[in-house]
Amino acid sequence: MFADFLDRWLEYKYKQATEQTLSKRKLELGLITSNPADKIIFPKQDKFKGDYYTIEEVWALFGKVIGTKMEMPVIP
Repeated sequence: MFADFLDRWLEYKYKQATEQTLSKRKLELGLITSNPADKIIFPKQDKFKGDYYTIEEVWALFGKVIGTKMEMPVIP
């Protein structure tokens, strides 16, 4: 599942990089007067606000994972 996602993402990034390179080259050669990708308006992203565990939540988590397979990833 993750491998499929990674393959699709890499393919997208490769296509995006190729298109960007071609657009720059077309501008240099005078085949186009402006790069159409420069006119894209991206939506504003909300500023990331981190959410942290309270000390009570941390101890509750520790109580749940001790003795399970998740103990090592959770408790360093």
